[in-house]
Amino acid sequence: MEPQATVHPGTIPAATPWADRPHTVALAGMLALAVAMGVGRFAFTPLLPMMLHDGVLTLAEGSWLATANYVGYLVGALACMALPWLAPGFYARWHPARLARAGLVATVLLTLAMALPMPASWPALRFVAGAASAVVLLNVAAWCMVRLAVLGRPAMGGLIFCGPGVGIVLTGLAAGAMVAGQWRAASGWVVFGLLSVLLCVGVWPVVRGRAAQVQATDPARGRRRLRRGRRAAVRWWRGPCMRWPMVWRGWVTSLPPHFCPSSRVLRCRRVHPGRTCSGQCSVLAWRLARR
Repeated sequence: MEPQATVHPGTIPAATPWADRPHTVALAGMLALAVAMGVGRFAFTPLLPMMLHDGVLTLAEGSWLATANYVGYLVGALACMALPWLAPGFYARWHPARLARAGLVATVLLTLAMALPMPASWPALRFVAGAASAVVLLNVAAWCMVRLAVLGRPAMGGLIFCGPGVGIVLTGLAAGAMVAGQWRAASGWVVFGLLSVLLCVGVWPVVRGRAAQVQATDPARGRRRLRRGRRAAVRWWRGPCMRWPMVWRGWVTSLPPHFCPSSRVLRCRRVHPGRTCSGQCSVLAWRLARR
C-alpha cells in the first residue's frame, strides 16, 4: 500500500480552493473593512476641506453630516445586535455573509451618490452609510472569525482589523493627490466609490455562504477541520475568560448552532483575578473540545 500523506493541524492541503485558505479569508475581511470603515465611515474627513473650498457646504453643515454618519453607525450596530432576536427567520436566511455583501453594495452606491449636487439628501446618505458600515464591520468580523476557526487558524483574525487603517491610508493619500491636482470634491467621491468597487473584487469570491458549513466533497476532511477549529477556538477564547471580569458574548453567539453546543446566549458571571469563571465557560470549552 502507498503511504498516505499526513495533514498536520492548521495546515491546508494544496488542493484546497484559494477562496478557502486562511490567508485569503483574512485578506478578504481586511479589504471589506477597508471599504466599510475607510470609505463608508472616514472618507468624509479628507474630503471635507475640498467641499469647503468648493463652497458646497459650511463648516456647521459638515459637522451635521459627520453627526448623521455617527448616529447611523450606532443604529446599524444596534440593529445587528437585535436582528437575531427580533427576526430569527430573516436572520436564518440573511446570514452574516449576505448581510456583509449587502452592506458593501450599499457603501459603494451611497459613496457615489454623494457626488450628486443634491445637498439636501447628503445627511440621509451619510446616515445610511454609517449604518451600512456597522453592518459590514460586525458581520464580516463574525463570518471571518468563525471561518478562520473552522480552518484551524483563529489567530489570523487580527489581520481583519487592519482594514480600517488600510482604508484610511488609501483615502487620505488619494485625497492629498486630488488636492494637489485641484480636483473638485464631487470627483473625490467618485474616485472613492470606484476604489470601493476595486477593493470589493477581492471580497466577493470569498465572503459567501455560511462560515462553518462542512464541504460535501470531502466530509472527513471537513470534520477534521471543524474539530481543529473548535479546539483552536477554545484555546483562543478561554484565555480572555480567565483574565477579564466579563467575557464578551458576541463571538460565542455568532457561532452557528452546529459549531457551538448551545445556540442560546451564554452569560459569564463576574470573576476574580487569577481564577476562572463560575464554570459555564469551562464547561463550554470542555464540551467544544470533546465534540
